[in-house]
Amino acid sequence: MDCWRWQRSKRHYERELLEEVDPLQALLELEEDSYFHGRLDRKSAEPLLRRDGDFLVRETLLLGVWQLALSVRWRGQHRHFVIQTTPEGQFGVVRLGVLRSTGEQVAVKKCLRDGDVTPGQQRALLEEGRLMRRYQHPNVVRFIGFCLDGRSPMVILEYVKDGQLRQFLRKNGRSLLPHQLIAMCRDAAHGMCYLESMNCVHRDLAARNCLKGDVVKISDFGLSREVEQYYRSVNQMNLPLKWMAPESVYEAKYSSKSDVWSYGVLMWEIFSRGGEPYSNMKGREAVHLVSNGYRMQPPPNMPPSLAGLMAECWQTDPRRRPSFQSIAEFLESELARY
Repeated sequence: MDCWRWQRSKRHYERELLEEVDPLQALLELEEDSYFHGRLDRKSAEPLLRRDGDFLVRETLLLGVWQLALSVRWRGQHRHFVIQTTPEGQFGVVRLGVLRSTGEQVAVKKCLRDGDVTPGQQRALLEEGRLMRRYQHPNVVRFIGFCLDGRSPMVILEYVKDGQLRQFLRKNGRSLLPHQLIAMCRDAAHGMCYLESMNCVHRDLAARNCLKGDVVKISDFGLSREVEQYYRSVNQMNLPLKWMAPESVYEAKYSSKSDVWSYGVLMWEIFSRGGEPYSNMKGREAVHLVSNGYRMQPPPNMPPSLAGLMAECWQTDPRRRPSFQSIAEFLESELARY
């Protein structure tokens, strides 16, 4: 069995990213590569990856559809990633920029490839910016403006110094004290309370979609919608199953109360210092267990009061879950104890 180790230089990698590749042709040629192992589940793939840096590409059955997956061993752990091959998947990239008028550092969100942007991708990016410009809150990433010059539109957002919350937790988790973790939960609750008041359903609330600066800020509104109470999605592809409420998975139904479920998973991520929810499970496996009453145990050192709140967020009946207003008020009172 041939596995592969990544040994290319950064310069070579950057040059390769700039090459124009026909996605369909790339898929047709994939079977000729020695790192492609065909239809292989994760349990069979992991023993083949013996050293850090080993990887392979395989086919996996996900939600009844055969899809490509990348399996990697790194730092003694196995990671598995579904490879997006449809035009409806992730296409944005965020860069650091400087606003000429003020000298302020900003985040610039744009399509990944300027010359290969579909009208649908442009509309999705502009719609995200249009949605964000309505929001003004210290715990929601601030929209600055659009830049429509060039081959693809760009959305200009505030720069948040410590970056993605999940990575911040993984890097600094050991030094964080309980009151700091509670404050992060409080910040996110205030941001979601505001979005709830604006009839915004986020649909992808997770540590990877929050940013950490002086406070935590809600970001990444690519899946968000403005609704009065709830709505049903007609497209179930590429959704974050481990963060989704049961009614969202099985009925494609979304509301602020489905965001509350996701918020419970976010609490677990924060107190596990950036851990992976339902580790060693596929998304569909986690969904099956949750539908049968399984809930993740609180992370070590999570205060019992917050563990109780997290459990309330995971009530099967959405009507029994707390509102973000009550969550924020509860966390303010808990924080006052420290």
